[in-house]
Formats: sequence, structure tokens, C-alpha cells
Amino acid sequence: MVDAARANPTCALKSKCCKITRTAYSAPYCRALARQQSRAVRRMRRLRQRTVEPVVGSLLPHDGLRRVSTRGRSSAHKTMLLTAIAFNPNKLLKHPPTRTPSLAIALPKT
Repeated sequence: MVDAARANPTCALKSKCCKITRTAYSAPYCRALARQQSRAVRRMRRLRQRTVEPVVGSLLPHDGLRRVSTRGRSSAHKTMLLTAIAFNPNKLLKHPPTRTPSLAIALPKT
């Protein structure tokens, strides 16, 4: 599909070679594009890029998950879940919370 706006306007063969086609799915494409450019979806994408994608990006090369040595989709899913569960404590150990929880209770004055 060639965009008419990007085609050369001075080309003599433009009417013969430049074809603009539309599919039966152009309305859903337009709705999906509008949904992707909305403020809420952009916010969700930024959150996902900060939280989920770095975890998967570090699990693949460092923990040997380029290939999963199990058969079937459900087994591979279980392997990824177990690896993610193992990754979270490591992440917590590297980045301890700055505020420590306190369980102290003040005694009443006598």
C-alpha cells in the first residue's frame, strides 16, 4: 500500500503505479490506532515498560530462558511463572525498602 501523500506529485506514471487500497478491516485498524494513542493506554505502556519488560529482558539472557526445556505451552508457562517468582526475592534483596516497618506499640502511662 502506497501513501498518496508520500508519492512523488510530479511523476508522470503516478496514475498507473500508485494504488491506494483499503481493506475491509480499515475501520477496526483506525479504532485500534486511536485506542493506542489515547492517554490511558500511553500511561499503561509506560508503566509496563518500567515494571514488566525489564524483568523479562533480564530473565531471558541471564537465567537461560532463551529456550524452555519443557514440552507444551502450559509447561512453558509454568516455567516462566516459577522463574518470575524466583526473580522477585532477588529483586527485593537488591533494592531494600527505604522505610522499615515498625511494630512497636506505645504502652499506656501509669
